[in-house]
Amino acid sequence: MAVDGASQHPPLWTGALCLKQRGLPPHLDPVPAIYKSEADILAKRRGIEPSELDAYKQAAISDPAKQAWLFQRLYPFMAPYKCSDGEWILPMATFNRRLATGYCAYLGFADDVSAFGIVDRDPYDPASAPFDDRNLALPIGFNFPSSCKVAELFEAKFLQKTALEWEAELEAAGLPCAVIQTWEAWMRDPDARAARIFAEVGGEVQLGRAAWVKSAGEYPDLQPMVDGAAAVARDRAAPPPAATAPPRQRPLEGFVICDFANVLAPSRLRRAAAGAASPH
Repeated sequence: MAVDGASQHPPLWTGALCLKQRGLPPHLDPVPAIYKSEADILAKRRGIEPSELDAYKQAAISDPAKQAWLFQRLYPFMAPYKCSDGEWILPMATFNRRLATGYCAYLGFADDVSAFGIVDRDPYDPASAPFDDRNLALPIGFNFPSSCKVAELFEAKFLQKTALEWEAELEAAGLPCAVIQTWEAWMRDPDARAARIFAEVGGEVQLGRAAWVKSAGEYPDLQPMVDGAAAVARDRAAPPPAATAPPRQRPLEGFVICDFANVLAPSRLRRAAAGAASPH
């Protein structure tokens, strides 16, 4: 791998055959699209001055409405939008060309986007470089006017239906999205309960477990901690093996494992290694 000390970018492996490349090809230069820059290799970006963005950010610090407005205009394909019922919907298409174009087509504003100068072009073709700040194939890299235009189109469209209506309709169309819920609403959500993300423990609702692999089997229900748990652990514990002792079949054999994990793999691996049930 060749190193070019004069290059402003680190060496890069490119291509399926690991061809050598000194520096980053100009059409992949990651100049932030939202900023104007005299050093911009394209010299055609339309953006916002850093001082202007800072002013927007300062105004948004203490105003949730301005926070939402700014987030929508910075990242229009991944920001929450208010719906007709006052709830919020979150589209998810920030890094995906198919989803970005799919949203524009399904919501009926593909022509408006095109008329504004936003294109859908192959981002790996150097000939697309003049459009990389307004290319639906790079939906997180829009210049500020383009991202504002898309945000305005999303904003107007999502006000036409409720959040739940949009969630059902868009997911049926293969366009990922989610209704934004409060913490309390999520705790009551039937899907969250079915996935065991929440569980009732000792009469209180708390974070539970999520098991996504069918072959993993069912976890036992979570149980509240009792005062005698430490004594039980001491009674069942075994001294650590001597360094000179032969290796055991299971590395944690004889140990009592207190499992506080809410994720699948570590819990099952510890139990397999210990060869015994773990207190929860």
